[in-house]
Amino acid sequence: MDQGVGVAMSRVRTGVPWREVAVEYGPWNRVYDLFHRWQRNGAWQRTLTRLQARADAKGG
Repeated sequence: MDQGVGVAMSRVRTGVPWREVAVEYGPWNRVYDLFHRWQRNGAWQRTLTRLQARADAKGG
């Protein structure tokens, strides 16, 4: 999951098209499918909420 979060955050931050995500993350369509599945089932929001809570706890 960490790798999926990394690629999704990188993609969102840079605006790179899904078809151009780094090959190290696997086939672009698999990355796209995972991101959208996580978005639909709420996993992405829960992950972002947890990451934000950790950053807040550290004073970031």
